[in-house]
This record gives sequence, C-alpha cells and structure tokens, in this order.
Amino acid sequence: MANITKTFIYPQTDDYLSQSNTEGKTASWTYEGPEKIVVYVDKSTNKKTPGGWHVPDDRPTPLDQYRVEINCETNPLLCTLFGASRTVNANDVPNIEVELPSGGVYRRPNPIMPDHVYEVHDIEYDPDTESFVSPFPWKKPHMTWSEIRRKRESMLHICDDKVAPDLPQVLKDHWTAFIHALRDLPIVYGKAFDATLTSAGTGYAEGDVLTVASNVLNTTNDLSITVLTVGSNGEILTFSVSGGDSNNKPSASHTNVSFTTSSSGTGATFNAAKINTFDPWMVELPLSPEEDHTPYEEGGIQGWDARAWARTKGYIS
Repeated sequence: MANITKTFIYPQTDDYLSQSNTEGKTASWTYEGPEKIVVYVDKSTNKKTPGGWHVPDDRPTPLDQYRVEINCETNPLLCTLFGASRTVNANDVPNIEVELPSGGVYRRPNPIMPDHVYEVHDIEYDPDTESFVSPFPWKKPHMTWSEIRRKRESMLHICDDKVAPDLPQVLKDHWTAFIHALRDLPIVYGKAFDATLTSAGTGYAEGDVLTVASNVLNTTNDLSITVLTVGSNGEILTFSVSGGDSNNKPSASHTNVSFTTSSSGTGATFNAAKINTFDPWMVELPLSPEEDHTPYEEGGIQGWDARAWARTKGYIS
C-alpha cells in the first residue's frame, strides 16, 4: 500500500496539559504513513488494544475484539495518534523554553505534538456508529503538586538522622542546605508564599512562631514564620517559613501582613509574596548529598545551588 502525506489542523489545549480549549487554539501537523491502517478494539472496554497497527490484510480478528479500518486520508489525526505516522523527534520541532528558579531550563515542543494533546489510550470506539468517539479526551497531567509534595515529604523523612553532631561541617552544611531546599521547594516554584522581614521588632526569642491566617493571603493553610535567631534586644535576625500554600497560579504580594503569636515580642512586620506558580511537571527536585557527586566546594545540587539559597535565608553561614 502506498504511503500518503497529509497536513491537517487539530485543536490545541490552552496550555500544555491544561485539558481545556477555551481560547480556540489550533495547530497544523503532517501525517506521513500508510493510506489505511487497521487497529483492534477490546469489546469489553471499547478502547484500542495495546498492540500497534497494520496495513489491511486478511489476518483473522480475535473473537473478543473489533477490527477497525481507518482511512488516514480522511482521519490523519487518528492515524497519527495511533502511531502510523513517521516518528518526529521532539528536538526536531520548535520548542518553548522556560527558565526555572532552580537555574535549569524546561523545554517542550511548540505547537504541542498531537500525542501530547490527547490521551490516546482513553479514546473510545462506538461499535454502533463504527467510529471513534470525538472529541478525543485531553491528555492528563503526568505529575501533580500533590505527588511533588508526597515525594518531597518522603525525601525529608530520610534526612532525619543525616545531620549528626560529629559530621564534618562541610557535609553538615550540604545536608542542611538540601533539607531547606526541599522545605522551601513550594516557595521556589510559586506554590506557596514567602515572607520578607521589614521590621525586626524587639523581645522575640528563638522558636517563636508568628502565624499569618489563611484568610489573610487566601491560602489553603496558615503561613507560619518561625524565629531562628534573634539579636541582643530580641530583634528577629533570621526565620523560616512553612505553609502558606496557594492554589492560585498568578503571582501575588501583600504588605505588612497581620499575624498572631503567643510571643512577648512586638514590632516585627512582614511582607508576603509568591511568584507565578510553575506547573508540577517543570519542578526539579534536588539530589541529596548522597546522590550528588559534584565536589562540595563547587556547590549546586541538580542544577541549582541549594546552599546559596540556604545562605540567603540564614539557614547556614
């Protein structure tokens, strides 16, 4: 059977894995492959079997499957999704590049390739109409922020006994930086608010917790500011931040946020802000010092210097 070349237009999601097309975006793609192909559909699920495709011939059809012949001249998108078109390497098409807070670069094809627009394995066949049901289902995200957080918590758990008192300082700093890089990951990627000290106040003590209620920042949980070190008059020198998780993607900032505390300290003021949230599939998780083979003096954990981040926050000197 002769091969054909067919350029076609197909819908694009508003953004990669957004599962919506409210903006009406489209893109063009070129199918290069057989004029017709045959695929098989499981009768119990009405979905294509895991096997591939073949050109029409007289091989028998399994009893528990439908034999479906597809005309690729009229259905080039479907034939492309089922793998009959010439393979295109993602590096051989235009790409969008996004600089990451970690210092790395996230790349993806632009336009989004057809098999990354649709969830191919969820396309259903209607035996009554003898056709595949359209519109085809959008491709689902392969990573979520919930999964990132679970992985992060698991990585933090294994760190509990790593910073021993007799550990050499360079290794202790490396582990401390790694732990805080993990804890601050939601802040780094805009999933949570960070706090900036604008007035140090007086009378505070190490371990004091200042709580910014969730309704102040419109977050899913409270933002907790824990005092790490204080000066001679109890002025806050360094602190850590936790919570303040946001489901809102755009960046946001709040000045002089209100908070509650049981501390006897007074006068401290903070601003709170978050950057535009990065999609979870863009997130780079740092490697632990056990996995990172970069010499310690050269810094950096998987493309971003966790120790530099830790120093700016006052976690290590």
